[in-house]
Amino acid sequence: GGPAPEKVTDLVYKHTTQISEYKIAKGVPEIDLSTPAKFVVGEGDAAVEVEVIDSTEDHVNLLKKCFDFEVIKKLAARKDFSMVYDSMHGVQ
Repeated sequence: GGPAPEKVTDLVYKHTTQISEYKIAKGVPEIDLSTPAKFVVGEGDAAVEVEVIDSTEDHVNLLKKCFDFEVIKKLAARKDFSMVYDSMHGVQ
């Protein structure tokens, strides 16, 4: 985590100023993004599969490889432990 370099954000902005049009596909059904599932949109050669995933389980499994949550839980439960967390900092 951390901010993107200014040269990157400047380039992104520059590209957004050059957008002259965008297209919207007609006839695409609403897709429920709140539930993991696979959807087929279109037919024949124009068919596209859209897969909605829940990345939470994958993320938690990765975090479990990095942190010992049981040890952290025990530390947080101690009466002599206190902590301040600045969630606005942007670096996790």
